[in-house]
Amino acid sequence: MKNSPLLTVLQDGRFHSGEKLATHLGVTRAAIWKHIQQLQLAGLPIESQQGKGYCLRGGIEFLDEFLIRAELSLVSQAKLTQLKLLDSIGSTNDYLLEQIRQNPLLPIAALAEQQTQGRGRRGRSWVSPYGNNIYFSLAWHFDKDPAELLGLSLVCGVIILNTLKRYGLKDAFYLKWPNDVLWQGRKLAGILVEVIAQSNESCQVVLGMGINTQLASSAPIDQPWVSLQEIANTKIERNRLAGILLDETLSTLQDFEEKGLKPFVKAWQEHDYCKNRPVALKQPQQTIQGIGQGISDRGELLLLDEFGVVRKFLNGEVQP
Repeated sequence: MKNSPLLTVLQDGRFHSGEKLATHLGVTRAAIWKHIQQLQLAGLPIESQQGKGYCLRGGIEFLDEFLIRAELSLVSQAKLTQLKLLDSIGSTNDYLLEQIRQNPLLPIAALAEQQTQGRGRRGRSWVSPYGNNIYFSLAWHFDKDPAELLGLSLVCGVIILNTLKRYGLKDAFYLKWPNDVLWQGRKLAGILVEVIAQSNESCQVVLGMGINTQLASSAPIDQPWVSLQEIANTKIERNRLAGILLDETLSTLQDFEEKGLKPFVKAWQEHDYCKNRPVALKQPQQTIQGIGQGISDRGELLLLDEFGVVRKFLNGEVQP
């Protein structure tokens, strides 16, 4: 789709008449209309107005390797073995899991224009329309026991916060244990960590991060959500944001490799959405009520129960 001549013309976000598009591309107006329908079915917000033609609302900024790499430090550039820019893919995480089997030289990063089978935590789907948002995964090798990676999704939350700050966004963003980034209680970003254990002292990990940069109000999402464009009230530079995210991920994972979770706990606690709030922790066999008390140095959720006891949990889904 990225190579579509029609989409290339419409990417500026302006109206273009069907007649001029047909002349420019050397096809019939009927062919233009058919292609417009295909783009709309793919989820692109293309509007048509009589007398004005067609417009891709908000325009589109295609992923660009040069612009993304421009945000990387020299250390990150040297560390990264491959950067894969994908058009339409089932899932960037699934893609890298397969890449690990074929080419174990890591780290490898992948960014996609669209995911057709994007995955969130607990098997949920991740809405991934074409040409909007950040769909990012990174494959990394750890010389650690998999048990030492319990807090890795929390570190990814801190990575996203640092990315937003470095981009220049000053709003108050929060983290919800274990893998959500929120703004005013609405979901902005999500994290999916998948571990391939090789031994007790070595494992490979694929980290998936999705950030909403621009989403149509009709997006089929079953929870309150928000996009960066709504927050900032301006167009988001998608390549710049992706480059910063990649750079922050590479440098932070190196720190986590050497020092573990402990150096990141304070930053996570400062942005804990559930701190001192009543929450329900849903587990397969039960739901536990309590007051959020932050996280432990191992990344466990701390809840103050009805008996005044602070309990620790390693799994479950928090509902404020």
